[in-house]
Amino acid sequence: MLSLGDNIRAELDMQQDKLDQYIKLQKEQLSKGVRDIKQKHVATLLTSIEKGVYKKLKEKDVEIENMNRMNRELAERIKQVAIEA
Repeated sequence: MLSLGDNIRAELDMQQDKLDQYIKLQKEQLSKGVRDIKQKHVATLLTSIEKGVYKKLKEKDVEIENMNRMNRELAERIKQVAIEA
């Protein structure tokens, strides 16, 4: 037969184990929450970067198109000057 002190000790040990399990579960959930938030922030950042890069590429495409148009116009002008000369 267990003494009162042994019963109290066993109850305290059981309560401590339950508390430890609860703390462990809370820690895991908090860690997962932090990981999820970080992943969302990274995804948002990457999306923002992609949009910026896409915008710059489009701007460069327009620049290239304008330069090609100007080159064609200059080549045509050179032909005209050569014919007139």
